[in-house]
Amino acid sequence: LLVLLGSRSTEVQKLALDGLLSYHDSVIVKYRDNLKNLLDDTLFKDEITNMFTDSNSRTIQEQDEIKLMPFVIRIFFGRAQTPATSGIKKSRKHAVISCLPNLSDTYISEFLRLGCGKIDYDHFFQSNHKIEDSEFSLITIRRMLGFVNVLNSSLVALGSKFASVILTAIRPLLFCIAMSYHDLSQHHKEAHMDKMVSNLRQQAMKCLNSIFENTEDASILLDFVDDIHSIVLRPR
Repeated sequence: LLVLLGSRSTEVQKLALDGLLSYHDSVIVKYRDNLKNLLDDTLFKDEITNMFTDSNSRTIQEQDEIKLMPFVIRIFFGRAQTPATSGIKKSRKHAVISCLPNLSDTYISEFLRLGCGKIDYDHFFQSNHKIEDSEFSLITIRRMLGFVNVLNSSLVALGSKFASVILTAIRPLLFCIAMSYHDLSQHHKEAHMDKMVSNLRQQAMKCLNSIFENTEDASILLDFVDDIHSIVLRPR
């Protein structure tokens, strides 16, 4: 149910929340209306403001935060998964991303980890950057595009104050770049795949550039220098 709570479909999120509420956890039940408001397009922005204001009227009590926030972060992630188009979806994505700087580093990292959670990047680094043709699929590229699009928007909002948090996203981002470099010409038949892969490459490189621009202390990137050289620079 927690996985479904992070779905890009609002209806799926609502069903998942109802399922979680049926367990009658005291903290979740206490904030039932607030959580439901986060899934209401009309009340969404106001609820975010009420939840994360710095004033004494802040909705979330300190003793409840550690139990409640994993649910809130998953709702946020689901609401942020939308392309940069006009309308309500773009507005709610902007509201979520704009709220990120108000969260603690722990919750920002959790939000970013949700974005790369469906990308199996550990195997890539464990196998010395090897990619099997079988790893390619339309759904994999779509998941990567979803992650990169959310990351791009997050980087703009977070800026240089959260450079250490952004390190959470570097390895999955490098895997996306490696996949976009891989020669697909003889291995796929899905329509529009080339265009999607090209878009993935452009957006992923834009993310990496933003990370370098917003990292005031370059020493925190030293652990990734060899990977960046092998994955990003050498192929070019």
